[in-house]
Amino acid sequence: MYRISQFFRALVAWVPKQELSLLSEYLTPVQAELFQRMPRCDQRHGLDVFHALRTKQHNDHDLLIAALLHDVGKSGGFLSPSTSPRPEARPEGSGRRLSKGGRLRLWHRVLIVLIEALKPQPFDGPLVLWHCTGPLVLGPCTCRPGQVPKDPGRSSTVPRDKGLRTPLLDRLASEEPSSWRYPFFVHQQHPELGAELAQAAGCSPTTVELIRRHQEPLADNPFRTHEDELLAALQEAEGVN
Repeated sequence: MYRISQFFRALVAWVPKQELSLLSEYLTPVQAELFQRMPRCDQRHGLDVFHALRTKQHNDHDLLIAALLHDVGKSGGFLSPSTSPRPEARPEGSGRRLSKGGRLRLWHRVLIVLIEALKPQPFDGPLVLWHCTGPLVLGPCTCRPGQVPKDPGRSSTVPRDKGLRTPLLDRLASEEPSSWRYPFFVHQQHPELGAELAQAAGCSPTTVELIRRHQEPLADNPFRTHEDELLAALQEAEGVN
């Protein structure tokens, strides 16, 4: 129900200009570019998490930046070379950004919400989908649980995140940016993709790790690090927004 209610809130998301003015207090111009390139619903969500942390008297700068940018990986792009402080961090040949096909569209979000809500049982046999070009057969799943299947002949360049996974979405995901299945890869891997973007934008190591780990289950460990405590605060704020 949380994902469904979050989806409907996203449909009516609104970010007033005066609220965007606070970005300059926390984000560098390059980091603000990342935020403003996010879809409006993800901007609204980031701001809501930011305000929830401030309400709870969390004032750690790295944590608040992570709140604003934790879903930036869903934009499916790279920093423009004219503004990136670390142009070498972009994959070779990436140009200004990935194609717009990598961005999560409304129909992707609808399908993702439905799959995550229904939680279909995983299976290892071939998966047949109908696409505009005809039937598409995804071969038998040979990956380990929680691992995104790789396309034949394509090596993985993105580490697998440690968060809770939906096996069917793993099956749909493709690392090929030109594929219609690439947005599902963006959704599944957005914590890692977002961490890479944040690092390239000059965010602190703590902010980068908070973005990378924001969907990682946090064990109830009495010997938590300072980063673990910040992560717990971030996840609590996100859980109510």
